Amino acid sequence: MTAPHPAASRPRRLLTVVGLIIPLVIVVASLIVMLVALPSLPAEVITHWGPSGDQTGPAWTYPLITALTGLGIPLLLWATGVRRRRASDAAVLLASVALAIAAMLAVIMPWALIVQPPGASAAVPFIIGTAIAIALGAGAWFVLPRDPALPPSASLVEPIAQPSGARTVWTTIARMPAAARIGIAAGILASAVVVVITIVAGGSTGWWLVILPIVLTVAFATTTEFRATAGPTGLLVRAALGWPVFRVPAADIERVEITTVDPMAEFGGWGLRLGLVRNGSRRAFGIILRRGEAIDVLRRDGRRLVVTVDDAATGASVLAAASRDAAVIG
Repeated sequence: MTAPHPAASRPRRLLTVVGLIIPLVIVVASLIVMLVALPSLPAEVITHWGPSGDQTGPAWTYPLITALTGLGIPLLLWATGVRRRRASDAAVLLASVALAIAAMLAVIMPWALIVQPPGASAAVPFIIGTAIAIALGAGAWFVLPRDPALPPSASLVEPIAQPSGARTVWTTIARMPAAARIGIAAGILASAVVVVITIVAGGSTGWWLVILPIVLTVAFATTTEFRATAGPTGLLVRAALGWPVFRVPAADIERVEITTVDPMAEFGGWGLRLGLVRNGSRRAFGIILRRGEAIDVLRRDGRRLVVTVDDAATGASVLAAASRDAAVIG
C-alpha cells in the first residue's frame, strides 16, 4: 500500500547499490574492455552461431547492444521499481534481475567478441554467463533486506444515495500517465532498434526477432488505456481498442472497497497483473495503470478485481448500490 516516502532506509539504499550502481559499473567495465579490443579485431566478426553456419556482422554491434541493454535495463528497472519505493519483495526482485542481466551481458558479450569461439564451443560463454547471472540474481534475492510490510489499507463504501427506483451509471477513462506511456514506447522503439541491428549483423536468419517489437506494440495498445463503467449490471472494464474486456456482474459482488495501490509493491508493475495475497483472500487480478486510488471488488467466490481509477469512491458507491439491488431482486 502507498505510504509517504520517508528518508531512504538502509534496505532501499542497498537496492540502489545492487540494482543500479553495481550493474552499471560492471557493464561499463565490459564496454571498456570491448572498445579497447575493437581496433585489434577484424571489422567483421561472428555475431550469430547456428547449425546452418556462423553469420558475421560489424564488430561494433557487440558494444552497441551491450550499452543499450546493459545500461538501459538497470536504469529502467531502477526508475520504475526501486527509486522512491519501499524495499518490498517486488523491488528486491527487480534489483536482482537488473544485477543478473548486467552480469550475464558483461560475461557473454566481451568473451564472444574477443575470443570468437567457433562451432559448439560458442555455447561456453553463454552457459557460464547464464550460470553467473543466476547465482548473483538468486544471491541478491535471498540476501537483500526488506522494509517491514505495511498493513493493508482499504475501506468499505456505502451504496450511493439515489431516489427509489432510480439507477445510477458511472464511467471513467483509466490510462497510464503520459510519462509512463512515453517511457514504454521508447522501450519498444529501443527493442526494435536492437532487432534491426541483430538482423543486419546476423543476416536473414534473425528475421523472426521482429515478432518481439510487434508483440510489445500490441500489448502496449491493449493494456495502457481502459474505460471503466459501473452501473446496475455491475462493473465493466474494456480496453480502448475493445479488447480485452473484464466484467463483474452485480449479483456476483460480495464487497466493494476503496483502496490505494502501489503498483510495484503489490502487483510487481503496471498493466494486467496478479497481486499479492491480502487478508487471506485469493490473489487479486489488477488492471493497474498508475499509483493511487482504486476500486477493489471482491466476488462471492473469493476472486478479487482491482482497477486504478480517478474518483474511485463514486464508482465504488455505484457498484455497492448495484450489488445491494441485485441481492434484493435475487
